[in-house]
Amino acid sequence: MPIMLARSADDFNVRCLDSSPDCSGIDDVRCTSVTLMSRRRPAAARSPVRSNPRSRAVGLKDSEARLRLLAGQIPARIGVIDPELRIVWDAGAGFPELGKIAGKRVAEVLDGSPDRERILEALHKALSGTSGQIEVAIAGRHAQIHLDPFRNKQGEIIGAVGVGLDITDRVRAENALRKSERLLRQAEALGHTGSWEQDLLTGEIFNTTENLRLWFGDDQSKGKRLEDYVEAVHPDDRAQVLQWRQQLLDQGRPSDVEFRIVWPDGSVHWNFGRATVIRGAAGKPVRLYGTNVDVTERKRAEEELARRERQQAAIAQLSLSALRPEGLQPLFDEAVALVAKTLRIEHCMVMEAHPEDSALRFRAAAGPWKEDLIARVTVSMAPGFMGWFSMKAEAPVVIADLPSETRFVPCEILLGHGVKSGINVPISGRERPFGVLGAHSTRPRTFSPDEVNFVWAMANVLATSIEQTRATSELAEKREQLQALSRKLIEAQEAERRAVARELHDDFGQVLTALKLNLQRHEGDQAESIALVDGAIERMRDLAQDLRPPLLDELGLEASLRWFVEREARRAGLEFHLGLAPLERRPPPSLETTCFRVAQEALTNVIRHAQARRVEVELRAEGDQLQLTVRDEGKGFDVAAARKRAARGGSQGLLSMQERVALAGGELEIDSAKDRGTTVRARLPLADGARS
Repeated sequence: MPIMLARSADDFNVRCLDSSPDCSGIDDVRCTSVTLMSRRRPAAARSPVRSNPRSRAVGLKDSEARLRLLAGQIPARIGVIDPELRIVWDAGAGFPELGKIAGKRVAEVLDGSPDRERILEALHKALSGTSGQIEVAIAGRHAQIHLDPFRNKQGEIIGAVGVGLDITDRVRAENALRKSERLLRQAEALGHTGSWEQDLLTGEIFNTTENLRLWFGDDQSKGKRLEDYVEAVHPDDRAQVLQWRQQLLDQGRPSDVEFRIVWPDGSVHWNFGRATVIRGAAGKPVRLYGTNVDVTERKRAEEELARRERQQAAIAQLSLSALRPEGLQPLFDEAVALVAKTLRIEHCMVMEAHPEDSALRFRAAAGPWKEDLIARVTVSMAPGFMGWFSMKAEAPVVIADLPSETRFVPCEILLGHGVKSGINVPISGRERPFGVLGAHSTRPRTFSPDEVNFVWAMANVLATSIEQTRATSELAEKREQLQALSRKLIEAQEAERRAVARELHDDFGQVLTALKLNLQRHEGDQAESIALVDGAIERMRDLAQDLRPPLLDELGLEASLRWFVEREARRAGLEFHLGLAPLERRPPPSLETTCFRVAQEALTNVIRHAQARRVEVELRAEGDQLQLTVRDEGKGFDVAAARKRAARGGSQGLLSMQERVALAGGELEIDSAKDRGTTVRARLPLADGARS
């Protein structure tokens, strides 16, 4: 049966016949109540005779019973509240936890409810004539309460009618749905996963919040048009993605694709997409839906792993090549090729330092260099220039923007080849850096620490190989020198014996013969004999001094050097300068001998080969070292070539000086060039046992 509202003049009045508290305070009011009837009779069929009060009361009580019966079948609660907020009538099966509430005040019933004040406020509005609806929590349940003014026959508000519907299941379902959506959003954000759907008939695109973030970052103005997504795909991947979409629409596969996305801020992100196509009855695609996952970190980790594998493989390959006896040049060529390939850069080179010219020269190069330029051009090592800065650096020099570099003067050759960024690493050496290993890009680039360390490691492999080659060469040279020295020692011994024999035979033999003949003559001149003996004695003294000057043992190193330089310079017609600083303590005899022999050999070379007019000899103590310097302004010579000749036994004097100084634990430095004179500098350690 339908539920009707009684609103006409025939509507019955509610009167409490049994004086129950349920209806106290409500007397003879025009009631908007629920009347249960099968149908309403037409007006003509209604009886014009009003029923008596007794029958009306019975009808009202019956209607109330029917209303209570109806309310008890639905999860609702109906109540009437008087102006003093007391519940005067209550019915319904809803909210059984409240129990019987008729006769109680609303504030008492709502004690402990978090929505108490909201309900009271709505009741006051209803009593003021304003209907309302609120959703509140009551007795552990959720309720939707409808409140309307309750009026008498004169239209005066004498209370309020409230209907409370139990919406707990609906609220729980809504909360569960909201929680599920929140968890989904959180899961998408944590997993960098987004979902999307496109209606192919209307073109409308639906996205989750995370999916929009995956595509456009914080830019919320994009994502409504398909073109927004196409434009966001990296230009190098765009054709691949469009082809994948078309194949998916045509064939339903492949479902997966990986590509890069460029955010509005310019950052690049990797995306893994998976999609499914829904087709209509005719097999035509009508809808696409899918997910996207940000795999940027995974791709970066994969790229990092692959990059490090390439770097380690390159280092291992160069290290193996360094063990082969093929020389340094093939190793340099391989190194620049490996660095350029591994770092994916355009230019790489090995440059060797030439201190005598204050320049770096190309030894190997990879990339589109101008070959004629590379073969003839050098890079300056003058202070302030890039070559000088790289050679002096103790760590790799990383260049972010070469044209705007302020630490040094940029290399003109690199600027001419359009280089923007790069790494320069000094190739270390035992005495000085061998040169520089450079890796350069024509595009602005930020090199990662592992890339910098890779170039450094390659430079260290080269440095190790260079030093090994030097050590091998020096060892072979030392062996040749030792063999040459042994031969020369024997030859020197024989030459010295021949010289002594010749002196004894030619000089002393002749003197003694003349002396014998003079004595055999009875009338011989004794004065002549005495002169012959004096000459022999003088010649013997010279011979002995040439072998080892007695002054060296008697008066020490300074006096011996002074006597020797003065005698030899005068004999050769040389101007000379002696700078012999007084020594606080006399060096050991072995050190004096070494120093004297080096000076003797150096001065002999000046007289024989330098074609000099002046010679300078200096001796002084510097800390714990004794330094001897012999300098001339003669024609000079090629030191490297002379060392090679000495190694082959062709320069006994140079070899003798090197060996003497080395045996004494010192260093011999020879600085000479054509038309630039020669300086021989020996540094010898002063032993603790120096004599006073």
